[in-house]
Amino acid sequence: MNKRARTFCSPILGLTLIELMISITIGLLITGGVGQIYLSSKQTFRHSAAQAEIQENGRFAMGYLRQNIRNADFWGCGGTLSSINNHIDSAHADFDSDMHGFARGVEGIDGGGTVSDSLWLRRATGIGVQVNAQSVGRFLDLPATSGFSNGDIGFVSDCANADLFYIWRVRSRDSGATTRLNHRASRGAPGNAAANPNLANYSTDAKVYNTDVLFLSIGNDPMTGESALLRAIDGSANEVYVGNVENMQLQYGIDQDADGVAERYATATAVNATGQWDEVISIRVALLVASTQEVRDSLDTNTYQLLDVTIDPVDDRRLRQVYTSTIMIRNRLS
Repeated sequence: MNKRARTFCSPILGLTLIELMISITIGLLITGGVGQIYLSSKQTFRHSAAQAEIQENGRFAMGYLRQNIRNADFWGCGGTLSSINNHIDSAHADFDSDMHGFARGVEGIDGGGTVSDSLWLRRATGIGVQVNAQSVGRFLDLPATSGFSNGDIGFVSDCANADLFYIWRVRSRDSGATTRLNHRASRGAPGNAAANPNLANYSTDAKVYNTDVLFLSIGNDPMTGESALLRAIDGSANEVYVGNVENMQLQYGIDQDADGVAERYATATAVNATGQWDEVISIRVALLVASTQEVRDSLDTNTYQLLDVTIDPVDDRRLRQVYTSTIMIRNRLS
């Protein structure tokens, strides 16, 4: 009796066993391909996001440095710091030469080797408040909306005279129409030196400014444990301004013949040695910025050139980029 060959038929869509196995295999291949595409797309997205983060942080950090370096050493029409009378009491226990000395509008600190550099920037701020009455004795009278507070360091100039002084008390007078800045000697901390004379007799052609002392450095971000660009304003504690900035190197352009062009660039150590801080008209800045996430396929074993310093960061998988700019100190170019 002839037997007809029987073919097993799957109840699923009427497929034979062979056809079912082929369908499953194709399905697995498609699933694996889709998974590979997903993983590849995810890695590409993480890499792109890390690169965008670096660019944003680099531009933001350099923009902040550019703004503050350009505006450093501004003293209205009072000239340079060397021609300004500083009445703050240098003998007081609370006197801090960095905060109250005002010897230099721009002053760098060389980290040495591959350690990050730091920078002090000092200036008068704002457009100034016009004196509204002849100054007498121990105070200056200004309009009501002066913006000064007890303990501020004030700066006043009428282009012929210029003084830095400690404001120990701010008082409202004349039913709020006048603000009086009292700079009486030996009051406040550090206060003004008792041996110093009163300020010049300023009249309504003088302007009073507040002052700003800014310290910029690279240090630890307590939230992430990574390096960051830090700032301290008027003696406040360091605060994180831009994260993941790993290193900052600085060089200072020295204009030796007062023609508005830097003849050479030097480190802070070299400028200190020659005593040429007043001749610095520009600053070269180099920043090494890293990503937050480790997105590289392999360890970063590269070295990075920041001006004359070669930096070899930790061999992790983070992306890195160097940002460099030469910034003119606008108030020293006249």
